[in-house]
Amino acid sequence: MPHSEIHLYAGRGKLRLYGDRNNGRLLGAEMLGPRAEHLAHLIAWAIEKKMTAGEMLRMPFYHPVLEESLQLALEDLSARLRGKKPCACGERRPGT
Repeated sequence: MPHSEIHLYAGRGKLRLYGDRNNGRLLGAEMLGPRAEHLAHLIAWAIEKKMTAGEMLRMPFYHPVLEESLQLALEDLSARLRGKKPCACGERRPGT
């Protein structure tokens, strides 16, 4: 199953997103780290609404906040679901 994984909090946490290659829908997520609950509700809403990674990327992401890490993971997942080269998320950090 296609997935994206990024590190949070300078390596003290992780966010992994799962998506459907056939339709781009977000299927699930795993996250570990301080304040991960700030991402959980956004992801739960997106799954409930059957949103694609691309649809989520069109939503506003503010700066600088933890939720930017979700944007990085969605960019990576969206590329993987389309069969494109994943983003260099390890080189980008939220807030930069």
